[in-house]
Amino acid sequence: MRANETLEMVRAAHEAYGRDLPRLEKEMRRLIRQGYRTGDAYLVGAANYFLGYNTYRYGGERDKFLSYAIKSAAILAETRDYLMVAKSLNLLGIAYLEQENYQMALESFNRSHRVLKRHRVTGVDNSVILNNIADCYYEMADYKSSIRIFSDCLAQSTAESTEGLKNTLVFSINLAECYECSGDYAKAKDILGAIGGRVEEVDIRMWVCLYYAALARTHYALGDRAEGNRCADRSYEVINGESDTFAVHKEFEELAFVLLREGEYDRAEKLVRLLSDYAEKTDHTIDQLYACRVAAERCRVLGDAEGAMAYYSRLDALYKKRLTEIKSMQLTVHKKLSEANSELRRLNRRVAVSEERATRDPLTKLLNRASLLKVASEFIDTAEKHKEKVGAVFLDIDFFKECNDTYGHARGDEIIRAVASACAREETASIRFARYGGDEFFGISHGLTDDEISDIARRICTRIREADIPNAKNCNGKRVTLSVGLVNVGVTARSNTIIDIANFADKALYHAKDNGKDAIYLFDYGHMDADGRENYYVKVEL
Repeated sequence: MRANETLEMVRAAHEAYGRDLPRLEKEMRRLIRQGYRTGDAYLVGAANYFLGYNTYRYGGERDKFLSYAIKSAAILAETRDYLMVAKSLNLLGIAYLEQENYQMALESFNRSHRVLKRHRVTGVDNSVILNNIADCYYEMADYKSSIRIFSDCLAQSTAESTEGLKNTLVFSINLAECYECSGDYAKAKDILGAIGGRVEEVDIRMWVCLYYAALARTHYALGDRAEGNRCADRSYEVINGESDTFAVHKEFEELAFVLLREGEYDRAEKLVRLLSDYAEKTDHTIDQLYACRVAAERCRVLGDAEGAMAYYSRLDALYKKRLTEIKSMQLTVHKKLSEANSELRRLNRRVAVSEERATRDPLTKLLNRASLLKVASEFIDTAEKHKEKVGAVFLDIDFFKECNDTYGHARGDEIIRAVASACAREETASIRFARYGGDEFFGISHGLTDDEISDIARRICTRIREADIPNAKNCNGKRVTLSVGLVNVGVTARSNTIIDIANFADKALYHAKDNGKDAIYLFDYGHMDADGRENYYVKVEL
């Protein structure tokens, strides 16, 4: 199956099941098994990509997300679909971000960006990758770098399309947060205000929620409490009721601290409850840290010293647990990478077997005719580049039909395999053989002299003669013999395709058959006979 057909099949499954993760996982795992069975590495990589994507968007399971992303990136990296390679590396970077592993995330995003540039990939917005790179710098508190990159992304974005509007919103939020962290709230407000009228047109609730949360914090910082309250309420309204809200928890933690500082305890309580409920549901340390930090701050602000101390004690245990998890995660990443590499090696072995079957004639194990065309094209290109000759050896088994009629098709197959074996013994980097069809064999070469290609034909014919395979219908010794046509020419306008080369060798082959068979003739444009007349056919003595 071609890569584009495979991708459409996986996309169809992705679109069919959408947010129904159990059904999607079942279908994608079926496709992954199919990929392993058939040796289709691209199918395995693409299925893992969409599993990772949907786990991120709708599942909130960080560890699963990372596992799928690692496998997807490792397997697709071996393919030539550079768009999917870039996307899988970008997804892996996001997975590392969600694990707060910013160095690994930055490396993945940079690799994705290099693929985009090196292969001039279209179909993915380069600024999206740059945005993610800037996000890593932001998380590592390098605001100068992140502001520079986010500003470039925003300047290049256009809100004319739905996707463009979403990107403009994302870049605006990220750039505003950088200025917010730098203390320039007026600049943050201006950036967010520039897109304000169209925010609700974006259909991804997470980004609409993040926009209002950022705008709320900015208004509070500038002393506009009423507008801050309105934006805080809208941020909560947009995301409330969603089953997976983990993507906004960090911003909600920051907003909750602001609300508590402003004395907006009821509003802060909503965020505390949302974070606590989610932490209880997932039992993930990062989610518990978000919930515990805001709960501790609420107790402190409200004067509940005992409650605050209880939360601080729990936070201490959670931080220790998280440090252990980070160390474990490094081992897990190493393990997952090793597993992905093992899977990749296993897939490559299956691909090699699959390609072998697809490129080889099943009876003789020589190249089939389709593969011959590919090899011939490569040889001709090489010969032209290095000013070499390109040659051909066209072989035909003499009186083969009569042999089949006398001894049966099973014996005929044995003879074909014997000739194939004689040809295969001559194969090198400079000459390859194929079963051309029926009892015909074709060899293509580059960089050989006329004498070298003639010697190859002689050795093949000699091996078959010495095998002394009976053929009562062959008048040349009652044994199996071969007729061979050769050509060896420079690449010119009339000899630059496999059709041209095969045609010359075919002429020499039929000259051999017309002159008694059991013979080798070389086709040579410039050859003259003893009388000075043109004679294109030079007999090669056995």
